[in-house]
Amino acid sequence: MGMISVSSNDKDIELTSLEAHVALCSQRQKSLEGKINELSAQHELYKKIVIRAGIAIVTCTLSGITSILIHISGKFI
Repeated sequence: MGMISVSSNDKDIELTSLEAHVALCSQRQKSLEGKINELSAQHELYKKIVIRAGIAIVTCTLSGITSILIHISGKFI
């Protein structure tokens, strides 16, 4: 979000014109909403990645334990 600075006779236009102030505030709000939406989408993506990584770790661990148990049980038979 870039700050828009428009001066008129050494006075900030937002201080002298309510319409300009409202229009600039609206632009700032839209810009901030866009950034919040982007951050929210990134958060959801990272959450999915972490969940999938956790599932992969649990699956690999269970597979390793199963392999070890099968190997050990084969020695005792």
